[in-house]
Amino acid sequence: MTNLQVIEREGQRVLLSTQLAQAYETDTTTIRTNFSRNKKRFIEGKHYIPLQGEEKMNLLQSVTGLPSTLKNARTLYLWTEKGAFMHAKSLETDRAWEAYEMLVDEYYCLKEKTQSKIRVEDVLSMTVDRLILNEKTVSHALSVAAETRKELDQLKEEFRLFKRSVSRWGGRATVVDIPSMDNELRNKLTKMIYVFSQQSGIHVKKAWCVEFDKAFYNKYKINPGEGKILGLTRPVYLSEKGMLPQAIEVVKEMIDSLDISEAQAA
Repeated sequence: MTNLQVIEREGQRVLLSTQLAQAYETDTTTIRTNFSRNKKRFIEGKHYIPLQGEEKMNLLQSVTGLPSTLKNARTLYLWTEKGAFMHAKSLETDRAWEAYEMLVDEYYCLKEKTQSKIRVEDVLSMTVDRLILNEKTVSHALSVAAETRKELDQLKEEFRLFKRSVSRWGGRATVVDIPSMDNELRNKLTKMIYVFSQQSGIHVKKAWCVEFDKAFYNKYKINPGEGKILGLTRPVYLSEKGMLPQAIEVVKEMIDSLDISEAQAA
């Protein structure tokens, strides 16, 4: 950024489109396209200063090292700090944002005092621009924090259910023992629901979500469907709550109400 030819206009530093394209590692065609597509948002005097005719030629003669083709351009656009911000926002690339910050620190911010008066609204406007610039970083940090909190809460709930399972088996069961003991009960519960579905003519999903949930809730005031909040199926959720035997008994009563023998359900 330090090798940019300094151009001042109306008491402030500005950049030509070629200089801005160089800083953002793009080309002048992209700069022109951004300007054309968002022309209603760019305000003359605030975001850019157009030069034509004699003003244009005088500027080109005073700045060295510029492409000779610029003299053929009908209009030269000089971009203010706010104009550079608008282009960085339109490009929306990491390089553009990094370059903009460097332009602000190393080019646009004059070390010497200028004679132009600083208006309160200009200071506020620049503060807002800086806040917008940092919005992506803040938003990302909040998102990561929320995701971390969610994962932590899930781990706490899983640990709570695990301790309850160990307590249910008298503190003697191991991590391997508990699933092996419950797998047989979960399989039996699933099989009994299937038998109930076949004998009653009710779809399996409805047998689980409606008939079973209603019967279990009426008896124990617990909704087996609440396990969906934790991403658990009904058998797994009831296993974690230590209520698989009660669930099997409920389904047995459902089957018995259809006059199906316990032998058929086994």
